[in-house]
Amino acid sequence: MSTPPGTPPNQIIFYEALAVLSALHNAHLTLPSQRRIVIFTDNLTIVAMFNSLQAIPDNCILNVAIDILLEGDHDLEVLHILGKSNLVADALSCLEFVKALSI
Repeated sequence: MSTPPGTPPNQIIFYEALAVLSALHNAHLTLPSQRRIVIFTDNLTIVAMFNSLQAIPDNCILNVAIDILLEGDHDLEVLHILGKSNLVADALSCLEFVKALSI
């Protein structure tokens, strides 16, 4: 899957970061006592950004993630997974939500 024509090259980074933030927020709300949270992504830039908690320029998504981590006293680790090995993302991209939930 690719972005629509004319999409800025860094647009995918925004959406990937938003997906990680969404997963973190969901984990924070549904598992508030969970200290360690691990999220997988196939984007190495996102892995580096969330594991270092640094982004240039200042990143509002990362700022919200830091707020969630501090509020919940969570430790976040974002790990890289090859795109072809990411079965959940593959199922979601095909709108196979039941399959994604079962993985």
